Amino acid sequence: MIETIYSEFDSDITIVATKRKTFDEREINWKGLQKIVEIKTVSKAIEEIVVLRHEKKWVNATLIGVEKNYLESIQFDKHLWAGTAFLKKRNGRKFWNHRC
Repeated sequence: MIETIYSEFDSDITIVATKRKTFDEREINWKGLQKIVEIKTVSKAIEEIVVLRHEKKWVNATLIGVEKNYLESIQFDKHLWAGTAFLKKRNGRKFWNHRC
């Protein structure tokens, strides 16, 4: 059951830096990747380990920022139990939000 729920969020191919924490996105041939027939979608993400506080407990979590097309490709709305997801603008920047 867990595999079914979360596997859709995991990409089949992930490109990561091996010698440093990050790399310049210009190092990747994005147009070349999009031309490969077997690749349905390409999207960029940035990932960081963060520390969160919930009630009186501190926990480590992985925070991932993704592009709009990623959320569309995984059919984000079908994973919500209640409410709707929508793209919202704050201070000129767009982000996904959830309303119950």
